[in-house]
Amino acid sequence: MKKALSIAVLTVFMMCMLCACGSKVDENGNALITSDWKLVEYTVNGTRTVMAETEWYVKLFTANMEPAFSTKDGSTCTFSVGGNPHNGTITFDGTEYTIDYDDSQKDMFATIDGDELRIYTANGKLEFIFEAK
Repeated sequence: MKKALSIAVLTVFMMCMLCACGSKVDENGNALITSDWKLVEYTVNGTRTVMAETEWYVKLFTANMEPAFSTKDGSTCTFSVGGNPHNGTITFDGTEYTIDYDDSQKDMFATIDGDELRIYTANGKLEFIFEAK
């Protein structure tokens, strides 16, 4: 009886530990900025490209050139466009992220709604939509 109780307690403890690890959403149900992000669409100077609508050969040849966003700590990030990485710092005002790049005088802004990350410029000429993987 003691052995069965010990196994049950250990099992419940392990399940609680696994559930506590790696929360993927914040208190509002939005994905964390440190999530893995996949590009789903982008707009440049009014021309919108939806990744699901591009042909397989376009995806194959542009996979390493696609815009990509990553951050491990939520305060520094890398945003790659055309295969060129741009390092930046991230600040959050409670509703919107500001991304200040080391190699540019222009900031980008980002919002997260559910599992969607939207990164855009103030003038609206660039917009990137990512989805949490």
